[in-house]
Amino acid sequence: PTVAQVVRNQFDCQKLVGGELESPFSYGEDAEGRECIGGHWSRRLFATDIMNPNVASVEFTQNISPLTLALMADSGWYQVDLAHAAFVSTW
Repeated sequence: PTVAQVVRNQFDCQKLVGGELESPFSYGEDAEGRECIGGHWSRRLFATDIMNPNVASVEFTQNISPLTLALMADSGWYQVDLAHAAFVSTW
């Protein structure tokens, strides 16, 4: 539910149901032949997020976006404070 609300707020559309993931067929397979791209945010929509499939295109930062922190919270594995999320300026 937190991911959905972050995306709704970012795109100012309360009808969105969540954050779009990359299609595993968009970029093919990794070096070992495994399809891993589908576990990342859509590069088209979230180009500056550290969890986009092409991290070489993201400037290194220790800050994590509200979207990725929301995913961690929604997983139930982490307790996060969204007040410490990095400001995302270019989605």
